[in-house]
Amino acid sequence: VDYPWVTLRKGRDYLQRVLRPRQIAVCHLPFAADDLLGARQAALKAVPQLPFAQVRLFLEPFQQETFTRPSQP
Repeated sequence: VDYPWVTLRKGRDYLQRVLRPRQIAVCHLPFAADDLLGARQAALKAVPQLPFAQVRLFLEPFQQETFTRPSQP
């Protein structure tokens, strides 16, 4: 998802109430040099508050992440 989904309360609420993902990739964050409004810091602060099993922030160009399959209860 785009970063406003985790940095804005309305987006977080929708993710938690409606989508309820097990895994989430947060992307389209501005480059560090271009982040005039603090979106990167807001995303870093919001991620620990999310109740999802796996959250990955894509902060670097060409960043790659691997998600593992969540274990079944």
